Amino acid sequence: MRRKARRTLDTALRLIDQGRLDDGVSRLYFAVFQAATYGLDRLGKVPPVGRMGRPYWSHAAVLREVALVRGRREDRDLLRELRSLRILADYRPGVVLRRDVEVLRHEAIRFVEEVTE
Repeated sequence: MRRKARRTLDTALRLIDQGRLDDGVSRLYFAVFQAATYGLDRLGKVPPVGRMGRPYWSHAAVLREVALVRGRREDRDLLRELRSLRILADYRPGVVLRRDVEVLRHEAIRFVEEVTE
């Protein structure tokens, strides 16, 4: 998951730089999500049992636990805000604004880089 998070971050940044904000913010969310699951696994955290009867890191479970990865409560806010933008980008008719993406971009980069180094 470490390499996947880094690749997803690279894709997200390229898309954002190209002005493809909807696609970019969706990938940015998943880069942080993937890094978070990697970090939780490294901490020895076991995901809860999912609907299929096996352990699974759901979006809600990662959101509950993400603050443990770097020991920062604000990481929960980061993931929550990115998820809100991703839902807007992927499922709603609204528009993702560059300023909203840029506010979260730098923190997302820092999170993925620190967790996956």
